[in-house]
Amino acid sequence: MRRWRSGFLAGVAMVPAVGMSVVHADAVDAVATVNGWYASLLPGQGAEAMAKRAGALLADDAVVDLRDLGIVQTRQEYLESLDVWADAVAGGAIAHRIEPGHDETSVAAIVCFRFSGNEVLNRETFTLANGLIVNAVFVQIGDDCADF
Repeated sequence: MRRWRSGFLAGVAMVPAVGMSVVHADAVDAVATVNGWYASLLPGQGAEAMAKRAGALLADDAVVDLRDLGIVQTRQEYLESLDVWADAVAGGAIAHRIEPGHDETSVAAIVCFRFSGNEVLNRETFTLANGLIVNAVFVQIGDDCADF
């Protein structure tokens, strides 16, 4: 009887550990999705390539909120605007870092956009469902990347 009980207790003790690793894996996947988002927007690729890569990360009903500009876009509107973005970021650079505290449904990043004539520092928050971005909120927090 003692052997069965200790085996049972060991099995029960492993359940939370397995559950935590699944949550951790989902959080890592969410971070990978957001990292992929920034890779899709890098300079040196055309708007079509950007739209294809970003589109694969956005849910069909995704909303992109460019809060500081007062613009809220549907997935389709956002993807159609990438031709303007490709021109704006040409010759520039993008760097980001994921903020601590992310999980499988929410990831925030601090992002430095270096354009040919200026820099902008943003805080960007992503809400994810089923591995896709369903909501993205972009807020400018600085006029340069000195704090990045």
